[in-house]
Amino acid sequence: MKFISLVSILLLSFVFADQVEAASVAKVKGRKVLIKAEGTDLEVGSIFYIVSENGKKRGLVKIRAVKGNKAIGVISKKSKALKGWTLKKRTRKVSKRRKRKRKDDEYDPRSAIKSIAVGAVGGANIGSMTVSKIGEEGSAQGFHEAKLSGTGFSFKGLVDYKLFNAVWFRGMVGIESLALEDAEGPKRCGTVETGFNKACLVEISYVTLDLHARYVFGIGTLRPWVGGGIDLLFPMSSESTALKEDSIETANTFVAAGGIDYHVSPNWMIPIAAEFNFFPSSDTVAANFIAIRLGVAYKF
Repeated sequence: MKFISLVSILLLSFVFADQVEAASVAKVKGRKVLIKAEGTDLEVGSIFYIVSENGKKRGLVKIRAVKGNKAIGVISKKSKALKGWTLKKRTRKVSKRRKRKRKDDEYDPRSAIKSIAVGAVGGANIGSMTVSKIGEEGSAQGFHEAKLSGTGFSFKGLVDYKLFNAVWFRGMVGIESLALEDAEGPKRCGTVETGFNKACLVEISYVTLDLHARYVFGIGTLRPWVGGGIDLLFPMSSESTALKEDSIETANTFVAAGGIDYHVSPNWMIPIAAEFNFFPSSDTVAANFIAIRLGVAYKF
């Protein structure tokens, strides 16, 4: 008997505690309800379940105004409330799956970067060339060497394409001109027919196709990069006293490059690049040039 009495007292205490900390519906008018609270904290914006007399949840009510131990709430659509029904505060349970940071949820902001840019670049180059065996073998002027240098210009269309988050392909098509001369040397270039009494010079305008891979660092406004690739050069026009005209043909250069993409807005950027181009060497000619490029591009 003492045990039963003790159990009864404990049960009554739990029920009493639950009632003390309960909120109930005092009045219903349309979708508005007057809530009376006894030991329950009521806050504007909090949401409660509406619980009927038999313990079933009949909908939701959201607190709109609080004054003392009373509050005004609005029940949701398809919810039902009657005077005397109780309210139970809604709590959201966060699943262990959501708590645990999964690899799939790790967000790399670079994945949101636009993947294509189209634009144009222009610039200048500084080149050098060493030509040996000037003239034809056996001539009095043969087996001389001339060192040429000079500047040129370029103008090209540009396309950037994102292969991976930090790896980009850059393609360019346009014109690259080289204007080299041996300004300080003697006039010793020409041909057997015309004589070797002309200043040594090489002027070539190429149509180029540039194919570069780039690794881009960072995701901010200024994005530095390094890369390299190959340029295919198709001669469009040429004038030369240091090289035989028939030796000027389609060529290629190997490229090491670096630069910065300056993203001035979500859709526009300014590409800046420095390239070191070197031609494959031959027995008679070694050449290279450094190009500086600046342009503008629109991002898609």
